[in-house]
Amino acid sequence: MPTTGIPPLGVTRTPDGTRFTVWSHNAARIDLCLFDEAGNTELSRLPMQRDGDVHSIALPDIAAGTRYGLRAEGVYSPDHGLWFDPSKLLVDPYAAQLDRPFRHDQRLTVFGEETADLVPKAIVTEVKPLEPRPPLFQAGGADLRDCSQTVHHPSSGRARKEAWHGGCSRRTRHHRSPHKPRRFRGRTHAGRGLDR
Repeated sequence: MPTTGIPPLGVTRTPDGTRFTVWSHNAARIDLCLFDEAGNTELSRLPMQRDGDVHSIALPDIAAGTRYGLRAEGVYSPDHGLWFDPSKLLVDPYAAQLDRPFRHDQRLTVFGEETADLVPKAIVTEVKPLEPRPPLFQAGGADLRDCSQTVHHPSSGRARKEAWHGGCSRRTRHHRSPHKPRRFRGRTHAGRGLDR
């Protein structure tokens, strides 16, 4: 999926054509490789223009459904985390659709070994922006998680156990309910995000 940054990364379809954009700080050069409809034969290899760390190319006659991949040239130094090898076909990290699943093969680890037949090809797709929708609920008011906290507080009394009291006193705010997960540095134990 293309990003919403400026410039958007990935494939962007416009009335003037198709723009391919990818980010790489360490690559000396990135080539766009176009493939046939089956994704088996490389038809052309086009160098992308570099502007800072963004590499891009705009082509006027690319149809939806075109299969493509990337090749990056640069320093090959595995000890420093640099694995650039132009014989390796790379998948566009912003691709919305791939033509086949990934599969592991020993050739992927050998420097200079061609891998275009192993690697899935990205497919140029029409990505329509999502229409903004109103939220499903309005924020504000009492939080439903306060119910168990208030009901189980020792000062709530037997008569109040059946009712929900959304507003908490200072004493109930510091009471730990048996139904509420404990905090762990601002996150719940379930790891579902911030807890109140």
